[in-house]
Amino acid sequence: MLDPYEDPYAAFVEERLLGILGEIKELVENNGGVLVLISMPFGGYFPSQIRGSFSRMGFELPPLDFTKMDELVKNLAGRLGIQCIVMSDELRLRKDLSNIWYQFDGHLTEYGNEVVAEHIFEALSLTRAEISSIDAKNRQQTNGRELDFGSAKCGEHSLWPAGR
Repeated sequence: MLDPYEDPYAAFVEERLLGILGEIKELVENNGGVLVLISMPFGGYFPSQIRGSFSRMGFELPPLDFTKMDELVKNLAGRLGIQCIVMSDELRLRKDLSNIWYQFDGHLTEYGNEVVAEHIFEALSLTRAEISSIDAKNRQQTNGRELDFGSAKCGEHSLWPAGR
């Protein structure tokens, strides 16, 4: 069950979430995709301007080493056998978090989105053989029609081979 929380309702919520994510995983896989969970914290979990702003507004913030939500997401991913990317780990390695989140609302800045996108891209890096395999499976499922996945670019890189 769910150790990070002592609340019995949390275990009920975890089981419901597990069922919902299991259905999503099945749907994604039946359509040739791969489900990945990403644990994405908000700025109040880090020593940042947004933490100070939230504190001044009266929000009760968790300690800076708070990992309960990450543990929940990792637990769900592990039980479902799917990949989990924990952004907290990556962000805690950074010395300067001042320009990751907007100061008053906790949303990522343009730079923050780039940091997150680059980390997710690295975690999801696929070889050309894996991409070709996915493309072939998708063409097979669509009676030979090629699907337009777009460029899905991150920086200089593209998830799809040239010519797509």
